[in-house]
Amino acid sequence: MILLLATLAHAACPASPGTIEAALDGAQVAFRMMDRAGFQGATDTVREGLECLGERMSPTLAARVHRVNGLREFFAGNDAGARLAFGAARAIDPAYEFPESIVPAGHPVRALYAEAINVPSVTVAAPRPVEGQVEFDGTPSPNRPSERPTLAVLVRSDRSVAASAYLWPGDPLFPYAAASTASVATAPTSGARKGPNWPLAIAAGASGLLAGGALLAANLSDADFNAMAVGSSEAELRAAQAQTNGLQVAAAGLGVVGLGLGVGAVVAGSW
Repeated sequence: MILLLATLAHAACPASPGTIEAALDGAQVAFRMMDRAGFQGATDTVREGLECLGERMSPTLAARVHRVNGLREFFAGNDAGARLAFGAARAIDPAYEFPESIVPAGHPVRALYAEAINVPSVTVAAPRPVEGQVEFDGTPSPNRPSERPTLAVLVRSDRSVAASAYLWPGDPLFPYAAASTASVATAPTSGARKGPNWPLAIAAGASGLLAGGALLAANLSDADFNAMAVGSSEAELRAAQAQTNGLQVAAAGLGVVGLGLGVGAVVAGSW
């Protein structure tokens, strides 16, 4: 066992999933035996390997990594970190339970693992790479878990690994060339601002012109009414006054219609 752990502690980069799995096996044996030094060495190998993966990892192996990292945090006295790592494992493989050969019945780790089901599944968008794709915990996704640790891997178009890292909440993602958002089409959506509704705007303008014409005609008619010669018959005076009043009412009505159409053109076209 000591020879195995010593070998694992010096595993070379790039690390293969087989190397990671062997180190995980050693960590579980050391945890069961309460071999703190052996456990530390094996988990150090896991962490170093995750920084220089040579191949992609499956979700199942990613869940195993999270479980062993949870054991490491527990060994270090960090129950909160253990709970987060266990939460990441349970998000991938919710049916898994530690066998008693690794974690005995009644062990405090079992309580932390049970509580980890409540770790929130919150994500944030990761920049889209120029080439290839980003995978989180063995699954291609544009969204990174932000409230629990995650294994991030940048995969090239030929499916080889360009970068990898085990990230805790708040850790920055490894740098890579991101696609420019300027190249993304910006077609307007139903909620985008745009110009006025032109048919309504034209109708509003026409109504305004008609209202102006009617008002001008009403003023001329009123001038003619006031200039009528004394001695005009009562019927003539009433007709002239009725014409003036009618033109004034028409001007006011057309003005209201034009105002309503103008507001409608702006409101209908802005959103």
